[in-house]
Amino acid sequence: MEATSDNLDFRRVLAIFVRTWPFIRPLSQHVLGYVGASIVVALIGMAGGLLLVGLAASGIMAAEPIGSLPAFLFGLDPDVFVNVTTLTDEARRGLMWPTLLTALLLTAFTVPAGVATYYYAMWIFQQINQRMRVQLIERLQAQSLGYHALARTGDMIYRVYQDSAMVTAIIRTVLLDPLMFLARYLLGVVVVFVFDPLLGLILGLTTLPILWLGLRYSGYLR
Repeated sequence: MEATSDNLDFRRVLAIFVRTWPFIRPLSQHVLGYVGASIVVALIGMAGGLLLVGLAASGIMAAEPIGSLPAFLFGLDPDVFVNVTTLTDEARRGLMWPTLLTALLLTAFTVPAGVATYYYAMWIFQQINQRMRVQLIERLQAQSLGYHALARTGDMIYRVYQDSAMVTAIIRTVLLDPLMFLARYLLGVVVVFVFDPLLGLILGLTTLPILWLGLRYSGYLR
């Protein structure tokens, strides 16, 4: 049984995006800046997370060599932490402060950066909404006196504010947020592939079936 009451598909969302592009275009540099900042934050978070896992899981818990890059970053002796078969108990204890410092620096960067990018995106969409509302009000003011004599003022005000917010909400929740989520998922697949290539390959191959299931059943869920 088809979901005949739901006609929101990718083509309709893309059509809404195209019609709202004149309002998005003046802020295109901010949109690109937001995307670039999100990518930079994600990459730094991934690199810091890999470094933290290498120090804590491989070094402290598993007593395995930590690699030349972490040793270089923290000024550790390669003959004690890298060019060995297993780490001694003293070497493992010596990794506690580098691990704590990495965790503190990673938290101090990712949390404010994540909050800043979130509010930056909110500001961008509020600016798009405001541009749409200004133009809607200008078009309403350009109508004839006969139109205003028969129009319902409250309904027009509601339409101006609610419809403009709904348009950008559709663009964000149906088009942009899924693309950002897909990018984060693929980045996670890369991280998993570094530790376990077979598991990363399996997760990567499940991307297409998941997208097909979402396309097939999203109408029923809505």
